[in-house]
Amino acid sequence: MEQKRAKATSLKTRLKTRQRRIKWTGLVLLSHFLSFTHLSLFTSVDSRFDCGMGEGVVRSERPVHLNSWNRVTVYRDGWAAWLTLNGGQQVSGQSQGLFTDINFQLELFLGGSPNLTLVSQRTNSFTGLTGCVRKLEINWKSIDFRSDNRGDALDGIDIGQLFR
Repeated sequence: MEQKRAKATSLKTRLKTRQRRIKWTGLVLLSHFLSFTHLSLFTSVDSRFDCGMGEGVVRSERPVHLNSWNRVTVYRDGWAAWLTLNGGQQVSGQSQGLFTDINFQLELFLGGSPNLTLVSQRTNSFTGLTGCVRKLEINWKSIDFRSDNRGDALDGIDIGQLFR
């Protein structure tokens, strides 16, 4: 699902999400090109970000639970980032380079990318998310997944209801 564009760049970023995965791998969130941030799921959570001069990686130490709701929080302040999975131990990482802002004026994609081949080398993800995202907050603002005038979504492909 493609989200509306943000208004500016950001020195500090807080991402908070709840998702339920059916398969181990998949790209959950992508805001890209020169400066980017993304959240990928493997057996653990992998958050990568680049302010324009060198990538930073934060990876959870514990595995994600399949077919259960997982809570992920990523906080970035300049070059440094921290991640927690399901309320567990906080892990940290750092990017390289001179710049500290990430540009959120480009599209934000939830659950995949329109061109996974193009972004797979940078994100290390070759598939979109197979599962469900219940909640997404970016800088303390909840994202409304509806694609009508009331929501934040611009477009979507292969989106459906998750049945228990």
